[in-house]
Amino acid sequence: MRIKAINVYASISLIIGMAVTYAVIQYLYGVFTQPYFWDELGVYSRSSMHLSEYGLSLFPNSVPDELSRGHPLLCPLYFAIAFKLFGCNPLTAHLAAAVLNSIGFIFVFAIFQKNTKPFVAVAATLAIFVQALFLSQSVLILPEMPLMVFTLAAVYFYLNEKILLSSLFIVLALQIKESALVLPFAFLISESLKQKKVFTKNNLYLFAFPVLSFLIFIAIQKFQRGYFFYPLHTSLASSDPYYINERWQNFKEFFLYQQGHIYFVVALASMLLLNLVIKFKSIPNLIKNKMSIYPIVVIGSIAFLVLNYFLSRYTLYFFIFIYIAFFLLVFNLLKDKQNLAYVLAFALAVLGIMNWNRDKDYTDIDFSYSQHIKSVQLAIDELNTDSFNNKTIGMDFPVSAVYWNSNNGFQIKDNHKMCPLYDSACPKDFILLSHPGNMADTAKFKDSYSFYKELRKGYAYCRIYKKK
Repeated sequence: MRIKAINVYASISLIIGMAVTYAVIQYLYGVFTQPYFWDELGVYSRSSMHLSEYGLSLFPNSVPDELSRGHPLLCPLYFAIAFKLFGCNPLTAHLAAAVLNSIGFIFVFAIFQKNTKPFVAVAATLAIFVQALFLSQSVLILPEMPLMVFTLAAVYFYLNEKILLSSLFIVLALQIKESALVLPFAFLISESLKQKKVFTKNNLYLFAFPVLSFLIFIAIQKFQRGYFFYPLHTSLASSDPYYINERWQNFKEFFLYQQGHIYFVVALASMLLLNLVIKFKSIPNLIKNKMSIYPIVVIGSIAFLVLNYFLSRYTLYFFIFIYIAFFLLVFNLLKDKQNLAYVLAFALAVLGIMNWNRDKDYTDIDFSYSQHIKSVQLAIDELNTDSFNNKTIGMDFPVSAVYWNSNNGFQIKDNHKMCPLYDSACPKDFILLSHPGNMADTAKFKDSYSFYKELRKGYAYCRIYKKK
């Protein structure tokens, strides 16, 4: 009974820790009440709104393809249901995202709890939870965090011999994003290593059924849309060695040098080396206990990323397993001295918090995106003034996307009109350029427009130019 009570207290401590962290970032950056931005603003929030307004569905043709981008629709469906239940606004979306992310980290805690003391598991889980990569993405309408959560669920149930549930979550992950195609192959390899044969009942569930489910989806997409995969995405997936190397270099830069990762990589390499030297005899048991799933998922996902297209946030669903593997190596090494893991968890948490907002340039993997959002709102506030009554403002993405619907969190008056920047048939009284965005276009308009005003928040700014 005492062990159960400790587990309950540990679980409550984890939930409180995550809630307090969310309260802190709301206070610092206003993440739950902030408007949508960039891909949230232009694509994913709009696809969720569309499903909420016109009918909940997973069929590809239930959303215009410029909103779905050919991706499966489970992610926008989740947010659309939240909109139906609690109202269509950014607060609902960001809270729904945070709830889903928290569920994902409960799976992380559950994995750790089988390998260490409950409160050590809490500390390790929270140390990962506060990493800028995961926390900044955890409140956004983007598919990478839901993909991470379903991947975590699939791995957790696999490790606990719940093969049918693992299969279900692999299927669900494949309905989030095509990157999940790595998962059936990863589970196939891991299970085949464990069973020492390929053709098993478990592999039928872990590989064949998920792959079949995805083939059904793309067949329906081909019938309804005329393509298996979105043409824009296939055009970006170049097999040219130059672009493969470029994507690899981008990943290496992120993995080694961004967000203080170099310190974590050194710690990870040290733990791996110590385990190989001191705990070498336990390695066969790790394979027997299905721990091979972690490196297989990571290596397979990196290969998929390098062969297709790289953005830092695309690492979310497999980067989590690098952190999990690190702590599992720590637990395996410490054995009866698990309390020493608190020190490593604290150090990792401090490293993560230090990288929450570097305020150097735009990225969506730390909270520097809040400056971008605030600079855009400052520009919109300026356009809402009487000086711009009945004026036409030329804009391009990302600022123009603010005008594409009215439920995105930005406050816009009807006193001015937005016109696409390069629509030559539309005469413009002013133009608005942004950084991040299209500030480089300034040179194209300097002969016809003069500087009027700059609206800045940290590194991010918008500039308004007036017709000469």
